[in-house]
Amino acid sequence: MGKQLSFKHEFQYPVEDVYNVVKEQQLSFFQQYDHSIKELSKGIEINKQMYTKTSNKEIPVKMCISELIDNQRMEVVTKYHEGDIVTTYLFENINGKTRMTYIEENHFNKAMNEMNFYFVSFLYKWMYNRNIKKRMRYIESLLGEVN
Repeated sequence: MGKQLSFKHEFQYPVEDVYNVVKEQQLSFFQQYDHSIKELSKGIEINKQMYTKTSNKEIPVKMCISELIDNQRMEVVTKYHEGDIVTTYLFENINGKTRMTYIEENHFNKAMNEMNFYFVSFLYKWMYNRNIKKRMRYIESLLGEVN
């Protein structure tokens, strides 16, 4: 069972530029937790602590790049004791511009955890949209610096 949230954003930049900025951001994030990572590639893993959505406590997680297709798709799986979160970035060329779809899909090991998520998901969806919009503006600013 899973709960999926998605957000689409159009950039006035080519797919290659948007993909490269997002890939560099993800590489930088992974390097914060493992300085030996020099390049982002399928199978790269890190261990870190993060807060859950259903309770306000920090837990250990393992994050892995599960798919990386240049200029098309990037997928990160976050595994923890309650299940996993699959984060997918889809990149589409729309007449020289880019449509990026950001998808977060939550999978839970127990029905009770999924039910807890459904209760908090209304508030979480609002926070998710707000945070994703901020992230898209940040990516826009990075693209403006590159071009």
